[in-house]
Amino acid sequence: MVMFPLTHQLSNTYYLVRAGESVDTAVDRVHTNPVDKINTNIHGLTKTGVAQMHKIADQLREIKVGTGENGRDLWIWPSQSIQCLQSADIVAYDLS
Repeated sequence: MVMFPLTHQLSNTYYLVRAGESVDTAVDRVHTNPVDKINTNIHGLTKTGVAQMHKIADQLREIKVGTGENGRDLWIWPSQSIQCLQSADIVAYDLS
């Protein structure tokens, strides 16, 4: 918990990661209906998108993110679209 005024310097590190390639982006289509944001047939990850997220997890592991005691803790806050949730699941699973 952060108490103000600060008695010590904060030391958080943030990594911003974009979701992997989705079906829509693979065919260069913009589909904005909010109801469809959870539809895996429209917004789900492609095989390329899944591979991209495994690569991101490998890169995070190399810099000791999410590796427990000896590394830095990892908290993942994805957007609520299905491609973001799938991307976060892959990274979380690979780093667990």
